[in-house]
Amino acid sequence: MFYELVNAVIRRKVDIACFQETKWKGSRTREGNQYKLWYSGSATAGNGVGIVLALYLKDKVVKVISISDRIMLVRLVIEEETVNVISAYAPQVGLEDVVKKNFWDSLDDLVRECLANQQLIIAGNLNSHIGAEADGYSSVQGFLGTE
Repeated sequence: MFYELVNAVIRRKVDIACFQETKWKGSRTREGNQYKLWYSGSATAGNGVGIVLALYLKDKVVKVISISDRIMLVRLVIEEETVNVISAYAPQVGLEDVVKKNFWDSLDDLVRECLANQQLIIAGNLNSHIGAEADGYSSVQGFLGTE
């Protein structure tokens, strides 16, 4: 599966990509075909997130944080600029509210660890919705996707 993922990234000439729903067990790294992958999964092969980098960026990684099988961060320093890349997979409809709250609280804590003068990229499946009510998130979610 790793090589299928890498081949898709190669075809699209991507240097950094985030993935969700990998369904891989554990937290590990894999390297091959000029790419390195960091991933964070669960013991039961559910959920899972990953970040893949072109191999030339590998030595620029200064920190990797695996929060859970739903959130991870890779921090790079590129030409004296710090870049934080977060891969996130939010809980979907039907899961308990406590699971959702834990996810959003953990993501919020991780974002707050990134300094204001650093670049921040959050990529993922945030399982958001489009609807008439923003439920307290009106500053980031528009009405019916029109704002």
